[in-house]
Amino acid sequence: MWKAKLGRCAMKFEQILGGIVELRFAEQYTAFLLRLLPERGIMIYRAEQRQNFFYILIQLDDFPVVKNLLREQGCPFHVEHKYGLPFVISRMKRRKGLLLGSALAFSLVYLLLSFLWGYTVQGNVQYSDAHMIALVQEYGLVPGSRKDKFDYDELEQQIVQEHPEFVWIRLEPDGTTLSITVKERLPDEQLEKTAGSIVAGRDGRVTELLVFRGTALVKRGDWVKKGQILVGGWEYPDRERNENGEFVPVGQPFTVRAQAVVSGEQECEVIGTCALTEHNFQTTGQEEKQLALVWNGHQFVFRGPRESPYMYGYQQTEQHSLLHWQNFSLPIYLRTTIFQEKQLVEKTYTKEDAYLLAVERARKRLQEQMPAGSRMIRESIGVYQPEIENVVQVKVVWLIDANLAQVRQAQLPVNEQENEEEFVQNEQDGNLSAGA
Repeated sequence: MWKAKLGRCAMKFEQILGGIVELRFAEQYTAFLLRLLPERGIMIYRAEQRQNFFYILIQLDDFPVVKNLLREQGCPFHVEHKYGLPFVISRMKRRKGLLLGSALAFSLVYLLLSFLWGYTVQGNVQYSDAHMIALVQEYGLVPGSRKDKFDYDELEQQIVQEHPEFVWIRLEPDGTTLSITVKERLPDEQLEKTAGSIVAGRDGRVTELLVFRGTALVKRGDWVKKGQILVGGWEYPDRERNENGEFVPVGQPFTVRAQAVVSGEQECEVIGTCALTEHNFQTTGQEEKQLALVWNGHQFVFRGPRESPYMYGYQQTEQHSLLHWQNFSLPIYLRTTIFQEKQLVEKTYTKEDAYLLAVERARKRLQEQMPAGSRMIRESIGVYQPEIENVVQVKVVWLIDANLAQVRQAQLPVNEQENEEEFVQNEQDGNLSAGA
């Protein structure tokens, strides 16, 4: 009954959440109410006249104010209907048996949905669904086990490490079902893992070259470019001495996975800048906290300021669902916002201080850009003449020693003669990548 009236009144979700009260008045008070209530800031959601009475809809929060106001004015009224979530909760509290039964049923459903009872498998090509299910069961994911006692990220990594036939595996509980998604390492991918050439990951000069497997195409002291092949992912069955007395490879080459240690020197440069007068923001330590309910694009702030009270500042926001159960949640969120005050501070530097600060900033950026495992060999600093006045710029150059080797899929040379001609041509061009 009340649902039909609710649809007729076309109430929005937030009105249902906060509660709506329908009041009835005598017909002669119509003009008086339509003038008095808006003047006092009371929102009327709906007003209509039926038979000899006048009906209005107001928020539950406004009802105490309206009641006192009408009693002061001597205007009789009657509460015709009550709609919304607060009244439903109130009725449930009075019916303790229903409330207890609902809580018991909810607890039972929640308990049943907290366990794994089935499986779904996706992405498998070579291995059957039964094989994948048996595999995850070896790690404790058996029917009837609790979902929340497993660290699924850790299990995924463990399975891939102990079973190299898989590129990756993903385990996702979906209700009472465990979803298993797998990427298998197919035969062509396995071949790609076993054969490859070593190429230069960046420009530089080779300072160390130690080849364990493969065919070296450069030597120590050579300058190389990014992408250039350093050690070919192939070998020859034999070698023989040529007319010049040098040993050269002979026979049909075959693919291998090149293994070598290749280190090289390279230059990294960054320009650091510092103005003689800079304006920066600093935190004052003052902050305000805001708590708000958010639903359907609307918000209700019940604690703290409605907006940032500071001229300069920044804010940190966290949002959490209030009604979340398994994979279902209502769009009602508690949002916490912390406003922190900042002030604009002016700093003035001498040219010497600005120079030192510009160098420090450049070094920090260089440190962030350095490849893992590399080390700085030598540093040089030069002063720039900037186009902008009252600005100091310096150029900091680091000579670093870093690993140059990267592995990519091998490509066999067509034959020995073509390989030698291409090698010579590419050596002249400064790029050996086409000689692969």
